Amino acid sequence: MCESNREAEQVAVLPEDRARLLSVWPEAAPLVLAAAPDGVELLENPAGIAAEELHFRLRALICFGADLAPLRAGFAAQFGADLPLIDLRGSAAEGTALRAGIFAGLWRLSAEETVVTARAHADALRQIAALRQENERLRSGFAALERAALQRDQGLRERVYWNQPQPGKSLPLRDGVPVVQRLACGAAGLSDVGFWLTDVQAQSGHLEVWLTTLQDGARHGEWRVEAAGLSAGSQRFSLPRALDVAEQTVALDLRWNGRGKVAVAIAAKHPDLRHGHRAGDEQSQDALATAAWRAPPGATCRPALSAHRVAGVEAPDRIVVNGRGLLDAINLNSGLPDLSFAQDSHDLLLHVRPEGQIAAARFENVDLTGATRLTARAMIRHPRAPNISFACALTPSGQRPADLALPQFAPHFTTGWHDLHPGAPQDLTLKDLPPVVDIYLLTRLTNPAHAPDFGWSSFSALTIDFGSEHA
Repeated sequence: MCESNREAEQVAVLPEDRARLLSVWPEAAPLVLAAAPDGVELLENPAGIAAEELHFRLRALICFGADLAPLRAGFAAQFGADLPLIDLRGSAAEGTALRAGIFAGLWRLSAEETVVTARAHADALRQIAALRQENERLRSGFAALERAALQRDQGLRERVYWNQPQPGKSLPLRDGVPVVQRLACGAAGLSDVGFWLTDVQAQSGHLEVWLTTLQDGARHGEWRVEAAGLSAGSQRFSLPRALDVAEQTVALDLRWNGRGKVAVAIAAKHPDLRHGHRAGDEQSQDALATAAWRAPPGATCRPALSAHRVAGVEAPDRIVVNGRGLLDAINLNSGLPDLSFAQDSHDLLLHVRPEGQIAAARFENVDLTGATRLTARAMIRHPRAPNISFACALTPSGQRPADLALPQFAPHFTTGWHDLHPGAPQDLTLKDLPPVVDIYLLTRLTNPAHAPDFGWSSFSALTIDFGSEHA
């Protein structure tokens, strides 16, 4: 039986059942619930679960003899769902037998959830098959659908794979020596490619990157990044238009031309030598750590915020990043495990943390060359939220801390804190912009003594303006 802290954090009892649960399961750290006029109330919350997350985090209520009716009614009223229950009110078991009954109940609930999930998965597969058939019949109208999606501006680029870097493994790039790596996806619809730099001590020079389709030998997209624009971490390169070519093998080519040290991350060895990297004339089984994104073939879609632009392509007058583009941010220390959209919106939810701690998300290696203004639109998305303070800040990418800690922001690279009330959006603006930066979105409770419940602090868009008319 699983008796982990994770299980313990997800079970609950009524106040009168707490002592009995701990007598047979002393390592448990149960939530203690009680009925409230408009739902349920958390009397004890050792796991620090936000009130609005209770429905998703609660594994089961364990009941030995208490009256369940008020709590079940309150739970249904607040969350619109039945209370998951391990009902031991008729059990005469004690000690080890009672403990076994609890874990049997947990396993039963998990098994029921698995069955429901499997059925939903099977239904989803059937629906996907039907959608694929429908898609074949509607291909003639796909261009119109694509234009509509672009107008909604929710972003079209989807990551199709990610070869994770292996700690401590890298390939130093030699001056003028090309490195070639096959990608683990085909060419049709390819819109972005990425890799990781593990060490950047470039004194001068530039990094060249391009894509080649191997069957026809064609080159697609060329990027040139000067030494000053390179920093350790992920590097993403966006095409202005997703490849509209026949499906074929595509390779990533890169070459460092300059002085100093630049190294790329290595993933696991590949048993097929063709899928390892080649540096000059030397073939290796070590594959570079790479990632790739796709869009509808031929689609002209918004580039990723943190991506390098193709050489020779001028920046637009304005770049607006919203919707799924905001989910490219890295979650440094928000009040939830993962970044997601705020409910009923496409705003990036950066949930506040307790006791005035700062919640933060970061966009890395953003090319602001020629940009004159950066604006982040902030808003509190829940009417019951406390007052929340927002800030936007940036640092040159080369000054990024090695861990997920927040750096010290120069005064001219931060908007300062702005206090917001629920429902009132505000624009946070910076005008002194280095060429390649990390952008930080920050939130915190205005009053550290307030609880973070319903702290739906969110950002709906990042807008980058280019040209003197926006200065």
